[in-house]
Amino acid sequence: MIQAKEAQSAGDSAMAQLPECEQRAIERAIEQREQRLEAEKARDLAELRDFGERCQRLEKMRSELTEKYPDQWVALTESYQQVVAGTITELVAKIEKGGERPEFAAAKRMHKQPRWAIPG
Repeated sequence: MIQAKEAQSAGDSAMAQLPECEQRAIERAIEQREQRLEAEKARDLAELRDFGERCQRLEKMRSELTEKYPDQWVALTESYQQVVAGTITELVAKIEKGGERPEFAAAKRMHKQPRWAIPG
């Protein structure tokens, strides 16, 4: 913590040696950067909430989707479009082809039998 205070103190004294117009320009740049970071943080939190909603919706539809698409991969994209494919690779390709980001889609394989079940 002492090093951080010393670094800040050194930065403050270096800043004080600059002409006032340059100091104001630097302060504005810092303020703009902080505003951009806050906007990015708000966007990231909104995307995370939306992703959680898609995951919950997919889970609520699980029984219906398992009946309709047994042993297939199903995804809900950012725009809540349903995408179905036989493999995860195909699913990603279909999502991308639709112009959406696969990393933001909630996806799950609709196993007809629970994975822990032993086929008999």
